Amino acid sequence: MHRVVLIILLLSVSACAVLPENDRVSAVVTKPITLNWGIRQDNPGHLAYQHEGIPGNIASLPKTLTPQNRPLTVIVLGDPVPSGARIGIEILGVHELASSRGMVSTIIAARDSSLTLEALEQTRSGSLAVIEAGLVQLADPGSRSLGFRSVQRARQTIASARQACRRIRC
Repeated sequence: MHRVVLIILLLSVSACAVLPENDRVSAVVTKPITLNWGIRQDNPGHLAYQHEGIPGNIASLPKTLTPQNRPLTVIVLGDPVPSGARIGIEILGVHELASSRGMVSTIIAARDSSLTLEALEQTRSGSLAVIEAGLVQLADPGSRSLGFRSVQRARQTIASARQACRRIRC
């Protein structure tokens, strides 16, 4: 009886884990990309624009494991770097979407510590819509965006993925 209670207690504690703010996060670049999906809807009442592209990198966070048994994916905004490079990143938030595989979380980060999602949208209007459209296009057919979430939510996602990895000693 005591073992069952202890297991339930451990599971409830792990769900509350948060990555400390001063914890250094680094990612391994999978490939450089340019997010250049243009959103164009000519229907009345819809936004119509084209975007020149947002440079960045697709990367993964080492020692993390998602519910899909893959390392956590990161979109790192900024100048492209060679594949395989390990880079320090600043967490900006997390994009979540519902797919046939369940909830898929993609960390949004930058190499520039002064960048925020709000500042990106102010300086390059439509950037978040471009990033969101790109992530939905890369996902399974029928996936739907649940939107961008806070830095704190991103840190919770990373902490949970690190705990999942530790549980199986990956």
